[in-house]
Amino acid sequence: MPDPVKPDLAFTPATLRAGRAMLGWTQPRLAEEAGVSVRTVKAVETTTSPGDDTETLRCRPATADRLRRALGRAGIGIARHGKVLAVTLDTDARRLRRR
Repeated sequence: MPDPVKPDLAFTPATLRAGRAMLGWTQPRLAEEAGVSVRTVKAVETTTSPGDDTETLRCRPATADRLRRALGRAGIGIARHGKVLAVTLDTDARRLRRR
């Protein structure tokens, strides 16, 4: 398994799942939007320690970037504020979610 992505501690399996859920996207939809396989999305979203705020994505940095950009294009923002992880939706981007 690849080394965890370390630069962005806010982008975790939990925040990835939350962003996808806010958009109402399935794993296949996120995979399509990000240009990765469904298997990759499933693997990246899986964590062995649910609720652990130190969990990190276990994928290549380029894969994490593709996933983040796909969510970002649809209006999802992910940030860490101290110990709080925030997943937000830009409501002006709602038109991008419709297909």
